[in-house]
Amino acid sequence: MTQKIQQLTAQLQKVQDELNQTKGELILEANGNPDIFTAAKGPEQNRFLQLVNSPERRSASGLKAGGILVSDSYAYANPGKNDLIVKGNVGIGTTSIHNPQNWNKVLDILGSAHARLNVRSTGGVVTSVFSHDNWNGSRGVMGTESNHPLTFATNNTHHMTIDTTGNVGIGTPSPGAMLDVAGIIKAKGYKTRIYNAGGIDSGQASLSDSNNWADFPDLSITFSLSEPAAVIAFYQITMFGNGSHLVSRIVVDGRVVSRTITGETWFWGNSGFWIDELSAGSHNIKIQYRTPEGGTNSPNSNDNHNRILRVMVLGS
Repeated sequence: MTQKIQQLTAQLQKVQDELNQTKGELILEANGNPDIFTAAKGPEQNRFLQLVNSPERRSASGLKAGGILVSDSYAYANPGKNDLIVKGNVGIGTTSIHNPQNWNKVLDILGSAHARLNVRSTGGVVTSVFSHDNWNGSRGVMGTESNHPLTFATNNTHHMTIDTTGNVGIGTPSPGAMLDVAGIIKAKGYKTRIYNAGGIDSGQASLSDSNNWADFPDLSITFSLSEPAAVIAFYQITMFGNGSHLVSRIVVDGRVVSRTITGETWFWGNSGFWIDELSAGSHNIKIQYRTPEGGTNSPNSNDNHNRILRVMVLGS
């Protein structure tokens, strides 16, 4: 009897030692993956395994795992260490996934006034998607927080870049202007303004024979630009020349930018073309002439007479 008591005491001590060594630990040892059941039997219960701090303080406790699978079937995937695999939608900060169009998969992040999704690199690149209720008004924003350009790509090839100064490059990774396009531009609805002076219906205009520079009658246009813009000017003068010459020129804001001459002929046909960028503000483009012959320009009564000035403003 004494020997049996001694053996039983030794066994109890062994169990006590094992309990002391594994205090606070749950060891599940099985040939395969062990299971924890939330019901003894019956249909699907939709119960949850909860980790709480203590029976007295039932606040949520934490969970650490090498790999986690969230799925209605454990056969869906076998996550490796450091992997998190989710079969369904993911919600952060929300109890109800926003998915009115029933997309197959949704990552939904909800903040009380703003939310942000970060994608970062160890080299310091910070790219984010933001939703904000009051960032210069309510808006969604995508871009880089760090001092790096933002590039858009398709088929793993870069196609459009916004650099850190706000320049946009299409077909170039290093834009040199507010919009820098390396390729052909096709546009509809491009904003233009066209101004006309003179024309084939114009009445009679007399030219001086002093051979000094003078403004050609009716061929002057004044306009305003709200911002810098490209401007194109074109003019044409046709009339009798009576064997003499006609010199004409384009004058932009008092500056001569183009000259043309028709010399010693019975019929004059002068034309000129100019294109450049003008700053914001008021501008004047006019045609001037000089000739020793003088004469009368009458487009509405002579089918070989014309005087016209056209100005096209691009984008302002």
